[in-house]
Amino acid sequence: PFAVQPAEKIYSRYYLRFNVEDRPHVLADIADILGRHNISIASVIQKEAESATAPGGHVTVPLVIMTHESTEGAMRDADAELAGAIGEALDKPC
Repeated sequence: PFAVQPAEKIYSRYYLRFNVEDRPHVLADIADILGRHNISIASVIQKEAESATAPGGHVTVPLVIMTHESTEGAMRDADAELAGAIGEALDKPC
């Protein structure tokens, strides 16, 4: 049998998908939080806004981020910070 590894020892690439408000600095805020947790971005895709709106009338766009390898512990910490710091810019998780 294999022992369960702590989150700090589990390495993986991560696929992150958000629906975010289409406004300046949202991507920069997400990238900043990931960077502070030593999570490097491999690729980003953001489609141009159409007319989809979130509650409150804000235009939202899908944002997809693929990371380089990082630890699950770092990803969990970043996820908690993302929810707290820019939660108002995020629509419901996809």
